[in-house]
Amino acid sequence: MIAADCSAEKRTIALILHDRIFQYKSELTEQRNLFKTHPARWASLLTALPATFMSAVSMTYILMAPEGFRLGAGIAYPVGIGFAAALFALYVRMGSRTASQSVS
Repeated sequence: MIAADCSAEKRTIALILHDRIFQYKSELTEQRNLFKTHPARWASLLTALPATFMSAVSMTYILMAPEGFRLGAGIAYPVGIGFAAALFALYVRMGSRTASQSVS
């Protein structure tokens, strides 16, 4: 019974992570459209920076929370920051690709 409960918790955590990534992808799509259509293309950073911060907060919480992975702060904070940095780098890369395609 304990193993089944643990497995259910892991499935729940996986679903939460999947939902957060899906939410970030939809935010990213909106930001790419803003990046593509707005005259001042870097105005999209107004939405990208808060999304990046919240991604770090969400990942850190999932890793540290009692209902999450229960990892220590020494592991959770760097992983959360790395996760957010990777998503922001992906955003910048996709945005620059969009900008170069719209110029061509």
